[in-house]
Amino acid sequence: MKKPEIENDITVRYKKLLCLTGLILTVCLYAFRVFLMLEYAFKYVDSDTTIFWLGTVYYSNGFFPEPFFFGQRYGLMIESFLAVPFYLLHIPLWITVPLVSMLTCTLPFIIIALYTWKKDALTSILILLIPCLTGLRYDVVTTVPRSFGGGFLLTIIGSLLLMSKYNGKPLFAQLWHGTGIFLMILGLITSIASATISGFAIGFIIIREFLNGKSFDANFHEHKYIGSLIGLFLGIAVCFGLDYFYTIHPDYDFYPSPPFKFSFKALSENLSGIRDIFAAFSPADDLWFVFPAFVALIILFMLIVRRKSGFHLPLLTILSLIGTLMYMTLTKTRDFEDQSYLYSQIRVFIFIPYLIAMLLCASTFYEKKPIDTAKARPIMYIAVPLMILLVLSAGIMKSLNLHNVIKQDDTKLTRGDDYLEVRPVDDILDEAEKTKKFCMENDIQYVVNFMPYSYTSTYAIGALNYGSLTTYNAYFERRTWIYNEMKEKPSGNVRIYAIFDDRRGLVILPSDVSVVECFKKWGYTR
Repeated sequence: MKKPEIENDITVRYKKLLCLTGLILTVCLYAFRVFLMLEYAFKYVDSDTTIFWLGTVYYSNGFFPEPFFFGQRYGLMIESFLAVPFYLLHIPLWITVPLVSMLTCTLPFIIIALYTWKKDALTSILILLIPCLTGLRYDVVTTVPRSFGGGFLLTIIGSLLLMSKYNGKPLFAQLWHGTGIFLMILGLITSIASATISGFAIGFIIIREFLNGKSFDANFHEHKYIGSLIGLFLGIAVCFGLDYFYTIHPDYDFYPSPPFKFSFKALSENLSGIRDIFAAFSPADDLWFVFPAFVALIILFMLIVRRKSGFHLPLLTILSLIGTLMYMTLTKTRDFEDQSYLYSQIRVFIFIPYLIAMLLCASTFYEKKPIDTAKARPIMYIAVPLMILLVLSAGIMKSLNLHNVIKQDDTKLTRGDDYLEVRPVDDILDEAEKTKKFCMENDIQYVVNFMPYSYTSTYAIGALNYGSLTTYNAYFERRTWIYNEMKEKPSGNVRIYAIFDDRRGLVILPSDVSVVECFKKWGYTR
């Protein structure tokens, strides 16, 4: 029989080994993301990203034109808001915005892992392993700004607050749970897909609290329902406030919301193409089986180690699977472009890695099978190098794939009759600088773009020259306040810098018509 001090020493070394493993995985995760930003996100920019540029500039100047992604009634621009401090430190927009977007999408895994660490360090390691093994398409859409990363960050923080069942002082406990509910609602407003995480958290609480013989009324105060109800009502108040904005400003809801429809045909098509979905989550398309195998091993590990949870964890796993299948019935999941990275199908399924991480986290709330550290430590000496080798191999494969994509000029991608314009950042910066110089020399305030699908440069020039130039897209302008400004009758002749397909330069519009009226005569409308 070993002496207690020897057993304690083995336990300490085991925990240090796990801690070192967690640090290595975190470094690997962010090392590849930095590489991805340096090679792609900092070098190329699309129209959605330049709208986030505008949002960052507007917010930093105290201008909040509308609550959602400009021109639409969904998608809070949380990334732009979080990028303001970096922008005020004079970090360029093309670095600040992707950096914040990447952090909002990866921090949930770090938060879940840290939250799980005290309960079970080994499970925390598995959580960190998840984002290290995702595919390139997933990494791209969770690095380039897309307005849904902030939603998952808020929802996961709120879910963990609600699931933790804080039992400190009554007032703080009510505040704790109320904040959790409120953040979950904000997350849902930001990204409808975050409802999968909210549903998981609520399902976990119902299974834990109400399927174990406890009475709802007897535990009303214990479970802090009053605070939760306050958070719920505050969240609903925010929803009504946002709805009221578009009631009094209906013209701001210019871009139609995606249809929220269910279809068994969509489910059938998603299931028939499940291999492509798996491939998008795996390090390489040919290794599509890596993701489902990894998920199966994680679930198997969880169910074996948490055997004393009874039917709770198996039921939670089944409900998660059913919820994912229900989500696949949404017609929105079929709105994607096969060859696209920025508009790939994976963007509507980005919740899946978060859901797996939350499932692992939830398992640690139940009593685990004791681990013999003396036996586990030698196994970890073998397992840790294998994990690191696996993560490094995945990173190398994704790096080579990214190099091939950029080399083949696959950054210009089409979807239906729309054009997702992606341009090199250097070209955009050069165009913005030349435009500014010309406008200053000719006393011009307005820059009007007549080129179809030229939103990237329009919004970028506006962001990079905020306060001195007003940009407007004659084909499709998302910013209603700019459109309304252009509809006003000018007090004198309007000097604009016009950008056509192959010509650009000074145009003077007469004072008897507004800019919009003049463009409509030329065949251009909003």
